[in-house]
Amino acid sequence: MKNEYAAIMDKFVSAYGRESFDSFAHFAGMKGRQYDKQDRLRLMLVGRSTNGWPSVSEGLDSRSFGKRMEDIFLDRNHTAFDWIHNVPSRPGVFTNGKEYSLGRSDFWNYTGELWRQLNKRLNSPVIDLAKYDYRWFEFIVWTNLYKVTEQGKTPGLKMTRLQLPECMEILKEEIDTWKPNLILIETDESWFSGFSPLFSSIEIARNPVVKVVARYKKTPVLVTIRPERQSKEKFISNILEVLDEIRS
Repeated sequence: MKNEYAAIMDKFVSAYGRESFDSFAHFAGMKGRQYDKQDRLRLMLVGRSTNGWPSVSEGLDSRSFGKRMEDIFLDRNHTAFDWIHNVPSRPGVFTNGKEYSLGRSDFWNYTGELWRQLNKRLNSPVIDLAKYDYRWFEFIVWTNLYKVTEQGKTPGLKMTRLQLPECMEILKEEIDTWKPNLILIETDESWFSGFSPLFSSIEIARNPVVKVVARYKKTPVLVTIRPERQSKEKFISNILEVLDEIRS
């Protein structure tokens, strides 16, 4: 993984300059502190890219940057989701401590409710989130297809093409490390297509929400539309319907 991040930095510095790269958002996948305690529900959530994230390359050469990003991924202190804060007066409400609220993000809001539904279906005994301050995201792993972008923007065609080979290798290592038993890629089919060589048994789904069904080894992979394009109820019910079909 560190070699892929180092290669991304070299490419971006060559294409955009060092000063620009040092200002970009640098993302590494993250694992909730409770994720490894589960056997039956190990959900991996995948988005397109971050819109805003810390820049960590200043003062580092590409090799050191690669090592830094790998260390963030390994998260030996289990602090990956500490950027998400509880609101003490409102149980189940979370913020980044500033202006961002998870409840106003369909990506997080819908996925949180889906995890709760899967928790009821798959976990035995069912996990009582009240014992964990309702921090459902501590039970999942999360990453994005693309690891570097401008602050406040999703990467355009030039940026995605530049880092696609390395991002494919990073995604593969993330999956192999985390060993999920369900991979949910909430990106639209067009964003997934460049990464499709990693997967097998790829089928186009006739479903309003789930657009592609695939496998990573034996792990089911669902590629969905972006959550904001559908109501929460329909988004979740369509995913559960497809899961029932492929598991029957």
